[in-house]
Amino acid sequence: MKFQKVCKVNWARICGVMSLGLLEAIRRRNTSRPIFLCAILSLFAFFQLSAFAVDGPTAEAPTPGQESSAKTILPDGTPIELRITKRLSTAQAKVGDAVEFEVLDDVKVGDLVVVPRHALASGVVAVVKPRGRPLRNAELRVGVRTAKSITGSEVAIRGTRVIVVNSKPHADPTDAVGIALLPVIPFLKGDEAFVSKGAKFSAYVNGDAPFDSVQVRQNMSALEEKNSAALAAVTGGKAEVHIYRHVPDVVGGKPIIYLDNSELARMQGDRYFNILISPGAHVLRADKSEVRLECKAGEEYYLRLERRGLGMVHPPRAHLILVPGQQGEDEMYPLLPADAKDIKDPSKLATSEIRP
Repeated sequence: MKFQKVCKVNWARICGVMSLGLLEAIRRRNTSRPIFLCAILSLFAFFQLSAFAVDGPTAEAPTPGQESSAKTILPDGTPIELRITKRLSTAQAKVGDAVEFEVLDDVKVGDLVVVPRHALASGVVAVVKPRGRPLRNAELRVGVRTAKSITGSEVAIRGTRVIVVNSKPHADPTDAVGIALLPVIPFLKGDEAFVSKGAKFSAYVNGDAPFDSVQVRQNMSALEEKNSAALAAVTGGKAEVHIYRHVPDVVGGKPIIYLDNSELARMQGDRYFNILISPGAHVLRADKSEVRLECKAGEEYYLRLERRGLGMVHPPRAHLILVPGQQGEDEMYPLLPADAKDIKDPSKLATSEIRP
């Protein structure tokens, strides 16, 4: 096709030169009528072939958007929300220590997921300022570096978080206790700085990151199949119910949770457990609150237990609440598994995290 195009361009040039020569002869009036007609035809062929050679066949032209559809660009500065996977403290952390994160939400370009939820991300401890005297609090600085994309490549990210102690002074020098402690204040150390498991970090893509669109779509399908297979293997044709007691719930005690009128567990604060139940209608109850579930095989449900009410008139009572899946997962993430002694029906447990 390229050779034909070159030939057409050269033939157009030849016709142009012939046309110009014949027209010059006409101008000098030393040509006959047949030659005059040849000049007109050569000039016509010149313009037709030139236009055809420039435009070329439409089959060779790329279709609009073909290049953009073949390559997807994750732009520089795209925000990525992370959460830390382990507690980090100035008591143990050292400069240069690796820090592991998890991506909170899918990062998309259009309808393509280029960095999936739960993908791992990495960071590093950049600064550790230990606590000291007098009452000098510690400081911790953590930087993020990369996040794993859906294709397995590392996406460069940037962002830094400074963790400092947000505590009240140990003593107010204007009150009686503060005055009494003044002699020992120079010998008192400050507090350690720490960040809890599940704490959120903000990060941003560091430079444009290119992806092959076809490969991204293939990996999206593969990841969806993998997640579905993993859930099916865990549930085994049943529904999985996650029950937890949220961190802000500081009221003591261990409310009893019932499943279909049978005692299931006692719920300690900042704990969780997972159960498997057969598809169909079920009722979970705590005190006088209840949640009715129409469970489906392979589906997940999140129930949060919290205390409501204060004082003698309205004493605290346990309430069960059905929450959206992603919210429930995020709230449950930093919690600990329930104690085995608090589970009254271990046969319902979904995992082996809780052992006698």
